[in-house]
Amino acid sequence: MGILRFLLAMCVVAAHSRSTILGLPLLQSGMAVKTFFMISGFYMTLILSSKYHADKGGGYWLFISNRFLRIYPSYLVVFGGSVLLLVASSIKLHRPVDRLRLWVDAWHGHHGWGLVLIALSQVSIFGMDAVAQFDFSASHGFGLAGAWGTAGQEAWRFNLLRQSWSISVELFFYLLAPLICVARRQVQVGIVAVAAVGSLLALHFLPARLGWDMTYYFFPFQLGYLVLGVLSYHLLHPLFQKGRIHMAWSWGVLTPFAAVILFWGRMPPMLADGACITLAFFAIPLLFNLTRQVKVDRFIGDLSYPMYLAHIPCKWVMLAVMGVTTTDSAIVPAWSLLLLTTVAAAALVWLIDYPVDRWRQARVVATLAARRGKGTKREVAGITTLQPVMGLADPLKS
Repeated sequence: MGILRFLLAMCVVAAHSRSTILGLPLLQSGMAVKTFFMISGFYMTLILSSKYHADKGGGYWLFISNRFLRIYPSYLVVFGGSVLLLVASSIKLHRPVDRLRLWVDAWHGHHGWGLVLIALSQVSIFGMDAVAQFDFSASHGFGLAGAWGTAGQEAWRFNLLRQSWSISVELFFYLLAPLICVARRQVQVGIVAVAAVGSLLALHFLPARLGWDMTYYFFPFQLGYLVLGVLSYHLLHPLFQKGRIHMAWSWGVLTPFAAVILFWGRMPPMLADGACITLAFFAIPLLFNLTRQVKVDRFIGDLSYPMYLAHIPCKWVMLAVMGVTTTDSAIVPAWSLLLLTTVAAAALVWLIDYPVDRWRQARVVATLAARRGKGTKREVAGITTLQPVMGLADPLKS
């Protein structure tokens, strides 16, 4: 599973570099994010089913707090570094650069309340998916996407880490996951159906820009992909877990899935998108059970989240070296950006993620020990892995 997550992060890095890796027409970044959502739905169901038991004795709070501890430390480090980088660049050039220019324009236009709400969403992460539903005009302020015509700019450009809208979607899902992941299959299928029909209706009845932005970014329309991952766990994980992984599954699912990821750009878009989602539904539980004992694969997967966070600031660093100050339309070599991002991600994993993860796992072990009447908090404080306790070979640092 780790190599899949790394490949998906690589697709996002390549898309935002505006160049290619080895000339490959990789999976479009939006589809890569939706596949990440399916993986998240699968993993959250796995850990809620086997580890947290959110319906018992404070399990919900333990699950939510541990998920937040998984997300926020690395995010806040990268976010803080991004602010410092933009401020330092502005001081050096004696003018606001890139996104800071928009903040200054909005402030001078007396649109402070809009800036406050956007700032709160960037610090909390919650609501960054909603910011993408708005446009900004220095003369008119903030309005729904498309409201100001060509005079407006997408409000997501105010986000220093623009890709973090998807993390907002994840956080909303975590709040609901203990209910959704244990719901009846009919309810889960219904959520997927409502999200799909809602997307079609929004695209048909809403103004073009607003309909597209809502179905691409907004949490209610992304929930269906997350729940597809939940269904993938319930319907297929038990089958593969029992060792019924025939070679035909591997060749028949993983080979075309890899082809879609690597050569998405050479396929008809609608066919490629449908194939990606369908194959991911089968490939995710299959890959999990094939690779759950592979430590190297797990480490590769651990790089995916910090890669997703850090690649935009890494792009800014490369552009600064190149002497470019306008980043959105700039092109950087994808291979160089991937290498720099991977190095930054490894540093975040070792310096931030792993130390916090040890604490998070110890919290769960302490809770389990208390429930079973085994050991004291002092005795379990040094435990850093759940594998001996839960039998999970790949807990996703959950």
